[in-house]
Amino acid sequence: MKFFMSTLAEVLARETREGELYETLSDGRLRCYACGHCCPLPEGAVGVCKVRFNESGRLLVPLPAPPLDGERRGDRAGARRGARA
Repeated sequence: MKFFMSTLAEVLARETREGELYETLSDGRLRCYACGHCCPLPEGAVGVCKVRFNESGRLLVPLPAPPLDGERRGDRAGARRGARA
């Protein structure tokens, strides 16, 4: 039995949406403002983060992960609430 595992690039190509934290520069590159690196991204380039990229003049970003069982959206510690360290 063979298992196929997608690469990060393949997963990101499927599971992305257009981001909001960018501008188009006069030379056609995008300036991403999602972090302090402020990456200037020409067509096809990937940011320092390796998850944001310029495709056809749009900054594509990963979709948010669905909540895990017992979690509320935006609360990654939901399943651990009340647990002592």
